[in-house]
Amino acid sequence: MIVSLVAVLVLNTTLARGSYEMAHLQGEVAQTAQDVQGLQEDLRAAETELPDKARSLGMVPAENPTMVSIRTGKVVKGVVKGTDE
Repeated sequence: MIVSLVAVLVLNTTLARGSYEMAHLQGEVAQTAQDVQGLQEDLRAAETELPDKARSLGMVPAENPTMVSIRTGKVVKGVVKGTDE
């Protein structure tokens, strides 16, 4: 009888600890989600402001861009946005 009561007490204590830990981790997940959302908003704002900041520094869009392919090491002209080169 005493063994079963001790077993129930240990089980109850373990479940309570697990519940506390789960609540703590859920709080961390919520905070991380808020952090990610804030960083995404900052990124969108920076992307929106970038062209204006570049113009204010006297930069102009390149008419005929030339780049170096990381994969092949060759000079590539007029690379289409979204390709790997």
